[in-house]
Amino acid sequence: MAITNGQVANANEVMNAMGNIWNDTAQNIFNADYIGFDADLNNEGEPNLKNVFFNTGLTDSYASWGITQYNFTSGTFADTWTGAGTGSLGTTWGQTSGYIYAFLNYALGGNGGDTTVTSSAGTTPILLGDSESYILTYSLSCSSLSGDHAYLDIFDGTTVVSLANVNYDSTSSSGRYRLNIDKTGETCYFGTNFDTIIKTGTDLSSLNNGASWYLRIRAVKGNTGTGGNATAHLSGLTKLSSSTSNESIITVGTADETVTNLIPILNTNSAGTISADFEISVDNGTNYESVTNANIFRPTHTGTQIKLKAIFTSDASLNLTHLNEYAIKYNLY
Repeated sequence: MAITNGQVANANEVMNAMGNIWNDTAQNIFNADYIGFDADLNNEGEPNLKNVFFNTGLTDSYASWGITQYNFTSGTFADTWTGAGTGSLGTTWGQTSGYIYAFLNYALGGNGGDTTVTSSAGTTPILLGDSESYILTYSLSCSSLSGDHAYLDIFDGTTVVSLANVNYDSTSSSGRYRLNIDKTGETCYFGTNFDTIIKTGTDLSSLNNGASWYLRIRAVKGNTGTGGNATAHLSGLTKLSSSTSNESIITVGTADETVTNLIPILNTNSAGTISADFEISVDNGTNYESVTNANIFRPTHTGTQIKLKAIFTSDASLNLTHLNEYAIKYNLY
């Protein structure tokens, strides 16, 4: 019910009206955090907020990414990846510390070298299918010696198209990227716009669209000198899916007192028909309860340790939902 003049409003009506005001205040806090709080604020450059937790810049951390294609920490390398190398005594490949790698050590000299890791192993290969979308994280680097290269490729078993590469003139490239495949049309999108569902931008017509397409990382030594190295890393690979929900749990913080009520402000953005669902626990994740943006929430199970659970699902067009910012004000009364 709306608050009506001359009638006594119930507590929820009053608190949700305050939620609208807190929403607007939170937007100002978010904006100030992005551009920087003035150094004179509170004599230390930080706002003096009462019973508030907030965070910004979360787009790349909490979103409806989809289905993990490979566990880069505990996955079995030989089940998914095929490593190969020629020409250099320093050729190595494998998996360590949460990534797979192709590496050339130039300190050992030799007459050039070429190291590759391809997602083509027979047990659980990773195939890039038509109208599929992926989020991947990679890093390429090499020394400034002439002929040095590192690549992230799509490979059909014979021909290769590079999605990203570095050479002795541009010695590093890294980041999280979205890859949208149009195998039938022989094109793809590869870039940092995670919300796009276009599949154009990179020409794949040199590949055989009747063959299997794989991901490949590659390090190349094109000179005979010594010193330096070339390295290609792949540390994340997720296929977007409309059938699988992703849950992300954020540790918000520890309140100064037992939390009996709070109002969450949850800034999300999405395209298509999707949205995110949120739950909050104030007993360190033992019990979660559903919350609504800018509405009062009174937890059944009280405590002081606040956690936020975001539940995401992509839609049929593989649009994404992101959690961009959140602010939580607790114990308003």
